[in-house]
Amino acid sequence: MRVGLTGSPGTGKKTVGRILSKFSGLEFVSINDFAIENGFAKRLGIEYVVDTRKIKGKIKTKDRIIAGHLLPYVVPNKDLDRVFVLRCSPIKLRERYLERDYPEEKIVENLEGEFIGLISSECAKIYTLNKIAEFDTTRVKPETVGRRALDVVKGKATPTFGAIDWIAKSATYSGFREMTLQGKCNRFNIPKRITRFANPKARKSRY
Repeated sequence: MRVGLTGSPGTGKKTVGRILSKFSGLEFVSINDFAIENGFAKRLGIEYVVDTRKIKGKIKTKDRIIAGHLLPYVVPNKDLDRVFVLRCSPIKLRERYLERDYPEEKIVENLEGEFIGLISSECAKIYTLNKIAEFDTTRVKPETVGRRALDVVKGKATPTFGAIDWIAKSATYSGFREMTLQGKCNRFNIPKRITRFANPKARKSRY
């Protein structure tokens, strides 16, 4: 089995990935860590920049869970059997980003990406649709998400994709735009491809 795990920053990829690894016996591999260890990332201040062209197709996926927001850019369709996309309400994500001390510019960029389902959209372009499953992690414990993902891996549950739509739900959220994107979400900017991530040794991470 070859599993890909992706989603916006803060949706729980590492936590869920390690739990799923424990449940399934598959090895957990972080794309960010792989990039650093194998020379596909360069340090730039407190962050690293990944060369997605050089790393693409270089990660072995057999009996592994490959996790990272860059998944659709670096792991081709032929190398994965299942792709799990973690989603989270932008309202909750903003709280998490503030706790992580993200700068406002990156908060807005990441929230816009989650609001319009950027990573889900990229996955739909790259991967066979029946491979993809989305999970809402907003109010669900990581262990529960991990077990639900394991059921999909084992064929005990049918993967669902495309049912999570924050744009549609925003009409029912009071002050949604103000609480998340500070009124900027109506621009529907498509964020630039995120190839940077935090230096794990930095005191404060930007990503």
